[in-house]
Amino acid sequence: MKNKLRLLGLALVLSAVVAIACGRTTPTAPPTAPPTEFPTAPPTEPGVEVPEEAMMARDAALSFVAQTHGQSPPAAWTAERTTPEGLAGAESWRFTGGDWSVTVSYPVVPPPSVTYDVTVSNAVTGFAWSGTVDAAGQVTEQGAAQPPAGWLVYTNSLFGYQFSYPPDATIQEYSVMGYPTDELPAGMTPDQYFAQLQAMYGNNLCVSVNYGLGYVNVSAPANEGFRYVLCGRTGVGVGQMIDRSETIVIAGQSYTASGFEFIGDSVPCDALECHNETFVLNLPDGTRIEYGAAPLPGTYEDYLANTRPVLLQIVASFIPAPTME
Repeated sequence: MKNKLRLLGLALVLSAVVAIACGRTTPTAPPTAPPTEFPTAPPTEPGVEVPEEAMMARDAALSFVAQTHGQSPPAAWTAERTTPEGLAGAESWRFTGGDWSVTVSYPVVPPPSVTYDVTVSNAVTGFAWSGTVDAAGQVTEQGAAQPPAGWLVYTNSLFGYQFSYPPDATIQEYSVMGYPTDELPAGMTPDQYFAQLQAMYGNNLCVSVNYGLGYVNVSAPANEGFRYVLCGRTGVGVGQMIDRSETIVIAGQSYTASGFEFIGDSVPCDALECHNETFVLNLPDGTRIEYGAAPLPGTYEDYLANTRPVLLQIVASFIPAPTME
């Protein structure tokens, strides 16, 4: 690690950036990750004979939504055939379970050639997804999941990226807190260069979203390796670290987020300061997105149930800056 000037500012950001100074970053993410199997209990469709292919397409789409968007659809469903009366050569079905609804539509053609159009939505959270499933169960997402109604949009004025976030989340922005000593240009004093960097980057280098029991941090490409400001977890306590990875779809592209689940040595170990997680996603343009549990009063179970799904929606809503030709 290079020695940095302006270390006084770094002491402040250790506590300010989402209050996550008790962790360790894992900045590298492999290009692919094996799919996580989504356990689906036998559907309950009393009195309705549903085609096996329709249920296959439904379950494949639900598995994809669970893996890539952090959603938790139910395992039990009721079914309704929605094919218009008198329509030949096509089938359509609607499945409902709690607040969730799934539609499956497909032509009646030989199995190797069929493609199923599937939508998945939640009437309460506003989650909406659409995609296709082939005869082998391969899922293709047609468009990014839309953020719930009422969410706000953050746009970074310098780097051009944007994302959506709940209105009850808070946004914090951070500027330059230091720089490598060997970066000082000839003929400039440290104060002059520091002022130049602050004027150049403003409060755009690190953006933090605090929501519930967790956080999402976005570090700009210019801050690679936390060159100018810390923008993530910096260490862990004593305990077990379990490697984790998951697939995130951003702007129609699949990426792998890598991280860990931390379980401390305390007994019991259900509080977030003892049991938590951190994930890091590196985009091709150098943007680094970190998300996970913050050391706040609460339990890991509460975080998983009520905070994590929203964090994943925030990350999935990320739109990179337009590529300059």
